[in-house]
Amino acid sequence: RTVGFIAYDERRLTDLSARIAGRVDELFVSFTGVRIKKDDPLYRIYSPDLVTTQEEYLLAMKTLDEISKQPQHDREVGARATRLAEAARMRLRLWGISDAQVAELERTRKTETHLTISSPVSGVVYRKDIHAGRYVQVGENPYTIADDSLVWMQAEVFERDMGLIEAGQVVEVQSEAHPGKIFRGTASYIQPVLEADLVHHPGRPGAQLVRH
Repeated sequence: RTVGFIAYDERRLTDLSARIAGRVDELFVSFTGVRIKKDDPLYRIYSPDLVTTQEEYLLAMKTLDEISKQPQHDREVGARATRLAEAARMRLRLWGISDAQVAELERTRKTETHLTISSPVSGVVYRKDIHAGRYVQVGENPYTIADDSLVWMQAEVFERDMGLIEAGQVVEVQSEAHPGKIFRGTASYIQPVLEADLVHHPGRPGAQLVRH
């Protein structure tokens, strides 16, 4: 019997790295702790690169349309327009533009100035480093999402009891927030590190991670 605290499973944290640079004009998730679902919108961004790439794609599509109407056409011109269209489409996909959005662009032939960024996973907003009006760069992490369907219980185990603990053991966890309820889990990992002040105070607890 010992004490511990609940923590997110580090393996289930997802950094939502920005794929495209631009100015954040609207936030749909404005604070940490919010529970979101996969494909929920997070923020809306204005990107000059997005507009330019859409224009390149539409210009290539227009060239292909004009070539297809000609009984005799330059194959090299057609091949070049095809390569430009494929390159532009690939950039749009890498930025998170769905096939449905590309199809809508082809139908309307109108560029979109903004892109809505959605979450690729479900969970809880663990960290938020973004606000309206800010410019984000490629590779930055505006949000970190934690999947809390499985969490850790980090227990403090006394040195004298370490010999009684082994990976794979069944563990029971009780919480003051849920009186009378027992959560069962497995001792998944034993940290190979003791607290720094154990040198001066032998008998103080070390650390044991329990998953439930």
